[in-house]
Amino acid sequence: MLLKNGSVFLDKKFVPADLLVKDGKISAVWEYPEKTGRSYPEEEIIDCAGNMIWPGLFDLHTHGCLGYDFTKSSPDEILKMCLFYAAHGVTSVLATTMTNADAQYARAMGYIRQAMDMQKNGKDGSVGAGLRGIYMEGPFFSPAKKGAHDEKYLRPLSQSLIDEYQKLSNNAIRLLALDPSLPGTAEFIRDNIEKFTISIAHTDCDYETALAAANAGATHVTHLFNAMRPLLHRAPGVVGAAYTAGLNAEIICDGIHVHPAVIGLIFSAMPGHILLVSDSINPTGLSDGDYMAGGLSIKVRDHRAYLPDGTLAGSTITLFDAVKNAVDFHIPLETALYAATALPAKAVGLEEEVGSIACGMDADLLIVDGQLTLKKVMIGGKLLD
Repeated sequence: MLLKNGSVFLDKKFVPADLLVKDGKISAVWEYPEKTGRSYPEEEIIDCAGNMIWPGLFDLHTHGCLGYDFTKSSPDEILKMCLFYAAHGVTSVLATTMTNADAQYARAMGYIRQAMDMQKNGKDGSVGAGLRGIYMEGPFFSPAKKGAHDEKYLRPLSQSLIDEYQKLSNNAIRLLALDPSLPGTAEFIRDNIEKFTISIAHTDCDYETALAAANAGATHVTHLFNAMRPLLHRAPGVVGAAYTAGLNAEIICDGIHVHPAVIGLIFSAMPGHILLVSDSINPTGLSDGDYMAGGLSIKVRDHRAYLPDGTLAGSTITLFDAVKNAVDFHIPLETALYAATALPAKAVGLEEEVGSIACGMDADLLIVDGQLTLKKVMIGGKLLD
């Protein structure tokens, strides 16, 4: 299949180009197509004239949608979630779990593994967002900044527990969030940095403690500014440590969790290190109402999700919404798109497979018009209906 006459996102900029897709991969990228003189059968051509071609979006941090979530849903329900993500331009996700009872965590590891196997073996019979692994957000937090995590299930660091979950998931854990103020953090990070990416999260720690975690090997920060001390001029906290150490840091770009002015500031301060996430929870895609998420009561009003005490409890946006919001907040489209595609893939070691448009990469592509309306979605070379 030939995608012709598009403005293609290549190496952080848009370039006039044609793309050839074969066997689910991008097999050729031809810039300046008006000079090439290639011809293909009409039925194998998609004319993208006047539209952009983006890499599929990669949401590292999403807990769920449509009333389902990765911590409690069955393999079939997880695959329904993947269809929702795909329909909204998200072609890759990390199945993000949330603090819960050990037995529920263990069940989730097995269910996610089954869903991943069903996709890999083509048994789901659908074209949905690819499950690229698991993001464990919790249970290794302390109560001080627990956010919407159920305090009764918080735990100290445990290598044996992680080893058990890795076995149950077939080594699918790609990202793990922890509070660096917990005892044994440096040793735990050093013991695991070759297995998965480690993120600083849900912590009341100071700058020095966060920097020590970075020096031990943590490379990521979960939803920067949220569930952590604020950035102060004499106490810079995790935000300052992320800047100093050059960590990759997530931003929930809904305009609620972080003010648009601060989003613009942090993109300027840490170019190439800020990535967009949705942190969406199970009411995403549904109407306002009362729900349960992570075992806690959630209220969704005007698409804002709260605990009964007013604590923010994740978002109800998609990553495509986050990209559009970033542009509305005066972030250049190229910057926002890199933050939702190539950087997330790089953050978890998948940059050779997804997140960019180049020969040999998975053919996960979006056709988007100048008003940032999603026109077509391709996953693994297959067009969604």
